[in-house]
Amino acid sequence: MTAEAESWSGVFLRRPAGEPRGVPGDAERNVKASLDRLLDTGAPAFGPVTVEDLMWWTGWTLTDTRTTLAATGARAVELDEGTGPHTKALFDRNGNIGPTIWWNGRVIGTWAQHADGHINHHLLTDPGSQARPAVETEIHRTLAFLDGTRVTPCHRTPSERSLAT
Repeated sequence: MTAEAESWSGVFLRRPAGEPRGVPGDAERNVKASLDRLLDTGAPAFGPVTVEDLMWWTGWTLTDTRTTLAATGARAVELDEGTGPHTKALFDRNGNIGPTIWWNGRVIGTWAQHADGHINHHLLTDPGSQARPAVETEIHRTLAFLDGTRVTPCHRTPSERSLAT
């Protein structure tokens, strides 16, 4: 996706047709169920997510966000764990992390798609004998999924720029 192809649409939350209104406890159950779904589906696809991200997405206060997260059993991860001197290269100027390779809850590398479509990657550390073939498998799976489509992040990181050339 290029910046020219980027589009945004609003998200509207609605009560399903026929769902009763004003039943005590519904709001709390719906919030819990919605957050569970967000953490189960959204965070793996777009995460990790920060407390600040969740506050921005939901409009909650810091206290409400922390209380709700504690109730779900979500656990914190350190984004810079294992990245050491590479941290600045992995984030764009707005603080968004770029394409990264994760293994057992840690960032172990970065990747980018080259102009000809292939994927370059760079491991920041030796992740071990199980991770290396898993990374290669995921690269091949991603290439098959893209099926020739070229993807360029709108907000590029120094590492992504370097690997894409």
